[in-house]
Amino acid sequence: GKSMMLNVFYEHAPTHKKRRLHFHSFLQEIHQRIHILNKQLLDEHGRSYHVDTDKSRNPIIRIAQQVSEEITLLCIDEFQVTDIADAMILNQFFGELWRQGVIVAATSNRPPDALYEGGLNREY
Repeated sequence: GKSMMLNVFYEHAPTHKKRRLHFHSFLQEIHQRIHILNKQLLDEHGRSYHVDTDKSRNPIIRIAQQVSEEITLLCIDEFQVTDIADAMILNQFFGELWRQGVIVAATSNRPPDALYEGGLNREY
C-alpha cells in the first residue's frame, strides 16, 4: 500500500522535475556521484586539495546542489539507514536539498523513530 500511494503521489505531482526510486538505488547513485566528483577534484587539484567546511569544497553539498538543479521532487521508496557513514552523508545531503527547496517524500517499513534504530551518533 505504501509504495502504491507513493506512486500515485509521484504520478500526480504537478512538476516534470521529479524522480522516484528505491532507497538502495538512490544511495548507490549518491555514493557514485560523490566518488566521481572526488576523482575529478583529485585529477584537477592533486592530493593537496582537501575538503573543508566551505560549501564550495564539500562534495556532498555540491552533489545535493546538482540534484536540486535537476529536480524539485524526490520520492524514495523503502527508506532505511543502517550505516553511520550513510547517516552522516544523508544528514548533509538532505539538509542541502531542503535549503534548496526540494520536496522529499519517502516510504519505509519502519516508523520514523526506527529509521536508524540503535545507530551511533544519533545527534547527526
